[in-house]
Amino acid sequence: MAAWLLPVALIVYLGMSNGGFGVVERSEAGIAVWWLILLGTLAGALPSAISTWPSRVVVGLLLAFGAWTAFSLGWTESAERTTVELGRVATYLGFLLLALAIQRKGHWRTLLHGVAVGIAILCLLALLSRLEPSWFPEQIAGKYLPGFEIERRLAYPINYSSGLGAMAAIGLPLLLAATSTARTILGQAAAAAALPLTALTLWLTASSLSVPVAAICLLAFLVLTPDRLPKLGTLLLSAGGAGVLLAAEGQRHALDRGLPTPLAEQQGQELMMFVVVVCAAVALAQAAISLAVRYGERPAWLIMSRQRAAGAVAVGLVAAVVCAAAVDLPATVSDGVKTFRDPNGSSSSSSTRASQILNPNSSGRYQFWQAAIDANATDPWRGIGPGTFEFWWSREGGQGGFKGFLQDAHSLYMESLAELGILGLVLVAGFILAVVGIGAVRTVRGPPELRTGRAAAAAGCVGFAVAAGLDWVWELAVLPAIFVVLAAVAVGAGAGTGLGRPPNRGVARNRRLPLPDPARLAVIGLAVAALVAIVLPLAENVAIEKSRAAFARGDLGAALSSARDAAAVQPYSATPRLQEALVFEQQGNLTDALAAARLAVRRETTNWRHWLVLSRLEARRGSIDAAIDDYRHARALNPRSNALVPGAVGR
Repeated sequence: MAAWLLPVALIVYLGMSNGGFGVVERSEAGIAVWWLILLGTLAGALPSAISTWPSRVVVGLLLAFGAWTAFSLGWTESAERTTVELGRVATYLGFLLLALAIQRKGHWRTLLHGVAVGIAILCLLALLSRLEPSWFPEQIAGKYLPGFEIERRLAYPINYSSGLGAMAAIGLPLLLAATSTARTILGQAAAAAALPLTALTLWLTASSLSVPVAAICLLAFLVLTPDRLPKLGTLLLSAGGAGVLLAAEGQRHALDRGLPTPLAEQQGQELMMFVVVVCAAVALAQAAISLAVRYGERPAWLIMSRQRAAGAVAVGLVAAVVCAAAVDLPATVSDGVKTFRDPNGSSSSSSTRASQILNPNSSGRYQFWQAAIDANATDPWRGIGPGTFEFWWSREGGQGGFKGFLQDAHSLYMESLAELGILGLVLVAGFILAVVGIGAVRTVRGPPELRTGRAAAAAGCVGFAVAAGLDWVWELAVLPAIFVVLAAVAVGAGAGTGLGRPPNRGVARNRRLPLPDPARLAVIGLAVAALVAIVLPLAENVAIEKSRAAFARGDLGAALSSARDAAAVQPYSATPRLQEALVFEQQGNLTDALAAARLAVRRETTNWRHWLVLSRLEARRGSIDAAIDDYRHARALNPRSNALVPGAVGR
């Protein structure tokens, strides 16, 4: 129960906390996990997480990526932001090590089902937030992104529609696998019932990222899994149920719009009845399929030999080529590439949900990736420093036509190339590719009782690998948490249980599960280092938020005290110094305000905001020439900003 509850609790907690995007929520989860590892190691309750060569490879690559991130503190443009990224990697490493240790005790199936249940719970909550919005907090994302019809896109509880769509897509092969790996007929039926519900959630996100990720995940699962016929039957059954739900939702325009009007609430209740009926029907049909597979005898004409399977694949490929020629696929692909590269189009401007989802426009991603390549050119091997792509974009980006604010490159691989150089890209891409490659090979070569579970885990990892290349899902901690737990199953399922090895060899290895002293000490040292890496940015963030809250209520003494606490935690950070400057300014102490602002500028010389605050303080003190110089520096660091208009200081 504990092994099942851990991934469920982790995924639901992060998902309900804005996807784990914030430093506080992500760090809290990381601290809890590393404490479990530390205490479990000290007590001898956890087996070695790296007792097999596949686990050593994937852990070693992620650990090396974290070490390279730590080394970048020597050249980064912002030590403060780099420590945040270091804490992020340390958190994900903890998730991976704990999942590997748990599956070593024979609980890989429990972990896999826990991930599927966690995703299903979040998809159910997301769908209910659209059908019964009065049960949930007000959705206000549309107020901050006018013109994007963001309210039409389902985003709760992650609050990022593309992230929610990617999560739902990764969940599809896990739920499909559970229709055969769950131990009871009831569990298999429940997994099938969740499939159309998850598909409807994916559809309501209107994310053009989610459909290709879902297709790739399902294709990878069907390629890797054994005994595909019952799974294809379940897939067709659930696809039919999902089609009914999508058609019913499309006929309810007020509900589709996403606004909490009385008509939309009425239509939401109507659709809820459709969801209940369709999911119940799919569950009953799946129960019949499961009973037939378990107790029935399959007719000879339904037994697929290798020769017949190869013939079916060949026929399918020929049919695909004929269809591609009929629809002039090369021209369609060419048009799609042009649309993808167009910085002016947006998938959000499409009139229907289907056109939004199928619109190949990248919403500027092509320009972001070009900018990442240009940023890498400044220092190809080391990069500009983790977390600092925003600074580079502000002063150098936007050459391809996209002029808006940008915090990251919308691709884990391209952002790693920009911020951590070629070596950083090799490490993080190598980590993800190693998980996918090892998982696929172990699935194909593994015993039949492991193949379906490994196939589902590997397919989910493939989906994350694709999503991470197209969006900033690496920063939504719920998705990397799902990925690393699936990675533990894909590369380690069966290790420690004797499956797939001669019995005597498996027993001998099981007797050596407790860590030897050097390895135990290494894990303890790693846990302490990871906790420090996570706690430092967390403590600063908490102190800064306390200072801002005190500032807002007029308690300037408490605001200054909390800002100084943040500076004491991370003396190399700029944000505490800037907060001190703002508090001193409010107190009328311009001398100390200027001193603090200058410290903030020294900590982050390429952050235009600090120069702008310094300019204002210089102007208030009467140093007009210095104020103008600082203002010009700020504008040079962000020349396209509408807030930095030439001549503003003079006026």
